[in-house]
This record gives sequence, structure tokens and C-alpha cells, in this order.
Amino acid sequence: MNFGWGGRSDIIKYINRIVDSPMSARCVACNIAAACNDLYLDKPGDDTTVAVVKARKRKRVNLMVGPPVDKEKDDACVAMFLSKEGKKSSLRWHQLPNSCAIFK
Repeated sequence: MNFGWGGRSDIIKYINRIVDSPMSARCVACNIAAACNDLYLDKPGDDTTVAVVKARKRKRVNLMVGPPVDKEKDDACVAMFLSKEGKKSSLRWHQLPNSCAIFK
């Protein structure tokens, strides 16, 4: 039974070998945890904690919650919303969870 990686450089080598660019942070964490489990031959002799953060370029997202206070401005608000760069999503009050009903 192997109770360790041998050092930080071993962990870095393992991660560099398994990680593929589109791989999610969750997938990387699961792979590392599975490798730790293998080191312990499925009988942990110590605790294992894995935390993975995936850094990526910023993505612009636009969210519209409506309708506008002044219904006369609905067309203008939608046009402005659609003209913005990035992914778009809209949400109507009836789509909000019950816990948000206080804001109606």
C-alpha cells in the first residue's frame, strides 16, 4: 500500500498527464480522488481532500428580468437587451421560485 504521492512534483506530473483542456474541474477532481483511492488500494489510511479550480476567460452574459416598470418602454428595453454582446437570458416573474415572490 502506498500512503502518498512521493511529493508535489508527482502530483503535478499526474495532473499534467490526465488533464485535457475542455475537462471540467469536477472531472479533474474525480480523477485525482480516484488516483488517491488507488494509492490506498481502496482502503484509505488517511483522509483525502481535493479542490480544483478551473480558470477560463471571462464570458459576458446578459440577464433581463421583466417586464419593465413602464410598459411603454418594453420594446425599447428588449431592443437594447438584444443589441448587447454576449449570451442572453430573460426571466419573467412567474418563472421565479416561490422564495422570490416577496420581490413581486
